[in-house]
Amino acid sequence: MRLAIEARLEEVKVLTLVGAGRGYVRRPFLYLGAAYGLGGAVIAAMAISALLLFLEEPLVRLFGSYGRDLETSGFDPIFHVVLLASGGALGVLGAIVASSQRLNRLT
Repeated sequence: MRLAIEARLEEVKVLTLVGAGRGYVRRPFLYLGAAYGLGGAVIAAMAISALLLFLEEPLVRLFGSYGRDLETSGFDPIFHVVLLASGGALGVLGAIVASSQRLNRLT
């Protein structure tokens, strides 16, 4: 996020000189932070799915050796919603912190 802010620093300086408010300057970075957070959440869900696929067969054998059945189920839709919401929220929160720090140093 800080790299994105630094890459557009000249644009931010011009906007602040023209009189743009902090919210107007910060908004594109919040959108970018939300996109990063959602992307990270999707990658996390894919990694968890791959890990479960990798571990499912050995766990079935282990449980079978103890005379138990392992019942695996897919992800609950609520899990996906919470994962995406928390990823997006963390991305926006990171963007708020990064942009606030840079804007405070700018003025």
